[in-house]
Amino acid sequence: MSARALGAGTAGISRFAAHSEPPNVDRRAIAAKQEEILASQRRMQDLSIEQLLAEKRFLTRRQQVVYFDLLNRRSGARRSRSDDMEQ
Repeated sequence: MSARALGAGTAGISRFAAHSEPPNVDRRAIAAKQEEILASQRRMQDLSIEQLLAEKRFLTRRQQVVYFDLLNRRSGARRSRSDDMEQ
């Protein structure tokens, strides 16, 4: 993320915080909403993992390595397993 984008994000948060702190802030409602968001994120991760495992069942070992290397490169992960397969 660029410094400019990061700055824009933090500026937005600061503006939000400045305008969203009335004297009667409902911290319980905020915490409940955060838990709801986290639960949704966990569910999305679970679904993604289930999908990857389902795809893996249909691939040979070599196809798995190639496929997951591709996913890692696209996600920004650095380690490649294809070198492990050739040793």
